[in-house]
Amino acid sequence: DWWKEKLTDLTEKGALKDSGVKVESVQLSKRLVDSPCVVVTSQFGYSAHQEKIMRAQAFQNKDQLNMMAGRKTLEINPNHPVVHDLLEKIKQDKENSQAVDTATVLFQTAMIESGYDISDPSVLVKKVYAMMLKEVGADADAPMK
Repeated sequence: DWWKEKLTDLTEKGALKDSGVKVESVQLSKRLVDSPCVVVTSQFGYSAHQEKIMRAQAFQNKDQLNMMAGRKTLEINPNHPVVHDLLEKIKQDKENSQAVDTATVLFQTAMIESGYDISDPSVLVKKVYAMMLKEVGADADAPMK
């Protein structure tokens, strides 16, 4: 129950609610060992390959594509240190900007790893660059010399 509540905080109520994340459900993974999360197709949703084919169709039904493309399941590895850190930050403050950025990067990299397209790759790139700058002790908002 605690995990389900925290996963709900992570997705629908908190960190991922405004980040363009479209998942049908969030579950604890029983198969992940090294990865913090993975995106899988729900029973009736399109696989990554099917989505690419449908997007390439000239006379595609955009309503059907949007409905079926949104049927993804986010599986989270409860034993991964990144997930633990993220949930601690969310527990302290659901609006924590670092937690939101981490959650967004986690989800979008899981989408890419699973073969899905992400809606705005430049958002992911900017967040990754900002995290790299922070890692080296530079301010992401400061002008470059």
